[in-house]
Amino acid sequence: MMDSMQLQTSADGVLLPHLSGPGSPVRQVMAAHFLRECETVIEIGGAGLPIARFLTHHPKAVTVIDPKIEPFRAERLNGEPCHVEYIQAKFQAVTLEPEPGEYGLVILGLSLKPFGRQGAIDPRLIRWVDQAKIVIIDYPVARDRSSEQFPELVGRGTLEELVRVKLQIEDVQLRQSEFSERYFLVYKPKRSGAG
Repeated sequence: MMDSMQLQTSADGVLLPHLSGPGSPVRQVMAAHFLRECETVIEIGGAGLPIARFLTHHPKAVTVIDPKIEPFRAERLNGEPCHVEYIQAKFQAVTLEPEPGEYGLVILGLSLKPFGRQGAIDPRLIRWVDQAKIVIIDYPVARDRSSEQFPELVGRGTLEELVRVKLQIEDVQLRQSEFSERYFLVYKPKRSGAG
């Protein structure tokens, strides 16, 4: 276990070729802005460009879950105490139960796959979405799986949309993949009795 996270040298995992251009990280930069009030950050996906590399605040914990990420642990982030963990697994295989209302949930590049008998979007993921402090989702408009999963995650009337940005990232790499046109969305779960 490493005791300090070196953002430039940590092994993050596989960087997908279509996300290797200079414009792609703008999604992580925007996500980091909306996570500033979250003491805990959970990211599903993120291999190659994990959100921990982009955070400017000092959370207590950052967990990134992706089957392609290199396992990693550290107890500091950007020089401050923080439990950082990269878990090489599908989210359905991880036994994580975050404290309701205390974490930010990030899913950049929404395109989830089933795991064994568990669906791509299982009841626990729905619970994570509904119990988060903030939910950030990004997905390519041209990917059918993403467009089909998006309403399943956010179309249940439990979330308040705060931001919807249609991005056109003109990286050569993204244009060649047809994933340059994207939606970036930020939600706050509706809570009964909350103002």
